[in-house]
Amino acid sequence: MVCKERFGHAHLFSGNSSIGKGLIAKMFAQAINCESPQHKSDACGACRTCEEVEQSIHPDVHHIAPNREADAKSDEIKVDQIRGDVEGMLRLRSFTGGYKVCIIDDAHLMNRNAQNAFLKTLEEPPLHSIIILISDKPQSLAPTILSRCQKLWFAPLSAIEIQMALEARQNTRERARFVSQLSQGRIGKALSINPDEMLEARDHIITTIGLDSFMHGGIAHLFAASEVLLSENTPLTDSEALSGGEKFRFGKSKRAAAALTWLSHWLRDILILQVSKKTERIMNYDRLKELTQAGNQCTPSAIINLLKNIEVTHQNLRRNLNPTLQMEMFLLRLYNVFSTKTIS
Repeated sequence: MVCKERFGHAHLFSGNSSIGKGLIAKMFAQAINCESPQHKSDACGACRTCEEVEQSIHPDVHHIAPNREADAKSDEIKVDQIRGDVEGMLRLRSFTGGYKVCIIDDAHLMNRNAQNAFLKTLEEPPLHSIIILISDKPQSLAPTILSRCQKLWFAPLSAIEIQMALEARQNTRERARFVSQLSQGRIGKALSINPDEMLEARDHIITTIGLDSFMHGGIAHLFAASEVLLSENTPLTDSEALSGGEKFRFGKSKRAAAALTWLSHWLRDILILQVSKKTERIMNYDRLKELTQAGNQCTPSAIINLLKNIEVTHQNLRRNLNPTLQMEMFLLRLYNVFSTKTIS
């Protein structure tokens, strides 16, 4: 709930990527400008102002972000954006008579000149204006900027909290449970995930490798599986959606990283079932039968070693080592674990 007599002119929302900082910034802008506030402070969510803020078309609420166009030399917020988009907007009168709100996404990507220019705005803020900085790397901002902001740290939500939020948006319980585990406490990521696309990607990987059939295809099948997984035609979701925004230079590295991330989720579920039997903590609950059977094929220590190998392979991909070779080497390790006879 927003108390208009207490909030400052500058705020810093920090926390992990896609954890909900932008969502709360938008709700904040709605609350202080709502035409029919509930309980004196909360936004109604239904008036014209609330709807325009939700659709990012309100004339007094501006979003500033780094230049991420294909031909841009770097992802950064430049001084011209601060002087033109921020200072220029805040100097103007409010179109609606309310508060002018400027939300700067990935504020840590302001370059040095941009931060120096922005500091002047913080030192002499226009009346009835609110600035919200959003950043998952606040340490990259100048101390003089940090000292002039009210700070709010966003912590990850529990899986059950995210599941309840998704169910409230009319997601089925099964889909909501899957996405809540996949999002790793990041409500912003959870709301952006298409569960059907994610499930298709997961099933494609598991079936292609043969994990649901104890890898009976043999070593020759694994080399073919690697080729399929790294192919441009494979329906893998972008690795950035699965690993917190991690970027890879080459297409095959992205697809390899995505496949490895899915495999780490699958292996983690097996380990949880082996060690604790707590089915409520696993992500791939709809494949519980296959996970249980796979757990009978190996020991917990073997799973832990595979998870360590995935991390090493991720590091090699970041170093731009051959993604085909890295994928084939890991699949061979996987084969050595899951192609053995059931352990009694």
